[in-house]
Amino acid sequence: MRIAITGGNGRLGSEATAYARTRGHDVTVIDRVGDEGPASAIIDLTEFDSVDKIIREGRFDAVIHLAGMPGRTKVAGNLLFRNNMLTSYNVLSAAQRAGVSKIVFASSETILGLPFSESPAELPIVETSPATYRTGHDYGMVKYLEEQIAQHMAADDPALSISAMMLTTIVLPEMYENFASYEQDARGRGYNLWSYTDVRDAGQGVVLAAEYRVPGYERFILAADDTVMSTPTADLVERFHPGSTVTRKLGEHETLFSNEKAKRLLGFAPQYGWRNA
Repeated sequence: MRIAITGGNGRLGSEATAYARTRGHDVTVIDRVGDEGPASAIIDLTEFDSVDKIIREGRFDAVIHLAGMPGRTKVAGNLLFRNNMLTSYNVLSAAQRAGVSKIVFASSETILGLPFSESPAELPIVETSPATYRTGHDYGMVKYLEEQIAQHMAADDPALSISAMMLTTIVLPEMYENFASYEQDARGRGYNLWSYTDVRDAGQGVVLAAEYRVPGYERFILAADDTVMSTPTADLVERFHPGSTVTRKLGEHETLFSNEKAKRLLGFAPQYGWRNA
């Protein structure tokens, strides 16, 4: 396929770009930083006309939207909201206008209950788990609104396939050395139920989603198979979320963000983790 990857020069975008090319796809990177070239367009993604032109002229089969400020970017909330909301609206709208048949975008664990100060009704978390969304987090607010836009787009066009990738905290390989310290502050690291995704596996997952051509709107959780903790998962649940209903027997260190749907429908297969680093 001809695939456009926004934010393709970032760490996740670079992994996705490399993985897509190993799958034989023709990839064009669209980013605000980097070197212009035959397979790279450097533009301001908050400017609709620039985004629209690149996507319209590219005649892409799929767009993978990864551009935007990360949730922990140290900027004023209004700046993060403006940048990420405009960027996402521009990319999703331009892709729809250009007749792109497949859109993948980076959603987030933040809209499934982060920071889990209240125990989830059920564990493990799945894509359809009930969650009370709170708008106090600017990054999460954008992710929530992105999903609303994408759902409306999919409903308006029955031929369109859209995948929302609910990424758990993305971890770089050099960050694994810090994991041992989490045992000293299990409650603090429990903000996302001790989950993580290696950036290389996240890159794999978003590309596999681009290859999933079934029309309609689908959420997919991407997470490592395990947690960041040495403490067994069942012990963590018993200690911090005794009121949650555990829907099935848990593996010793099994993630509490289920990646089973991504495995079953996309062929997602996490390859990297801190226990074998």
